[in-house]
Amino acid sequence: MDFFKNIIKYRVYMIAAAKANLKAEVSGSYLNWVWWILEPLGIMVVYAIIFGWLFNNSISYFPVFIFIGNLIWGFFNTVSSSSVTMIKQNETLVSKVYFPKYILLIVKMFVEGFKFLISFGLTIVLMLIFRVNFSINMIWIVPTLVVLVINTFGFGLILLNFGVYIEDLGYAMRIIMTVWMYFSGIFYDVRTMIPTPFSELLLTFNGPAFFIDAFRNSLLYGTIPDLNKLIAWLVIGVITSIIAISLINRNENDYVKRI
Repeated sequence: MDFFKNIIKYRVYMIAAAKANLKAEVSGSYLNWVWWILEPLGIMVVYAIIFGWLFNNSISYFPVFIFIGNLIWGFFNTVSSSSVTMIKQNETLVSKVYFPKYILLIVKMFVEGFKFLISFGLTIVLMLIFRVNFSINMIWIVPTLVVLVINTFGFGLILLNFGVYIEDLGYAMRIIMTVWMYFSGIFYDVRTMIPTPFSELLLTFNGPAFFIDAFRNSLLYGTIPDLNKLIAWLVIGVITSIIAISLINRNENDYVKRI
């Protein structure tokens, strides 16, 4: 209950901090917020050329297929990777003002969530350009996104906590996230490129791979995601988040001594 009370209590700060971070990200560039459009489009073009044209990929709507994969992975990867050093990067704030430290992660998720919405708008535009058939089953991206956010929050909080105590965790996570990316099906279809039963194992136990596949199925192919897996990941995300919040509540007073 304290968690939800704190969300309400600090909601004004979280929104203001997210706005400030968004402005700071583009303050030194000529194109400003336009980069939030150009960057994902540029990545899509590069991946589409390399994995579509050079490798003669026959996946339907391949540029949009790539864009969706990068959209989901980008949100999860950016939030998770930044969580490791979040306390140390906010050392001044953490040492001078008390607030629940998970607020820092929520602010970051607001920032990345805003950019996610921009990229999702681009996804719809790309779907129109490539004449993807729209389906009522697209609505399933909503519960899928909710479960993705819950899992990202729980995983990010665990990294936030241990990032204070393990000096080299940031370096290790760069390697882990790079390997993880290649097993998540961003630029290929897990179901067709990886033989069974390994493909099914990946889609069951690799969260990003499941969420990417579920988004693509709902948006591109008009099918419902695997509800058993979706419910399982919801349970995993809730349990992970509860454990992570408990870790933060128990250890956050010790963070100042460690940084």
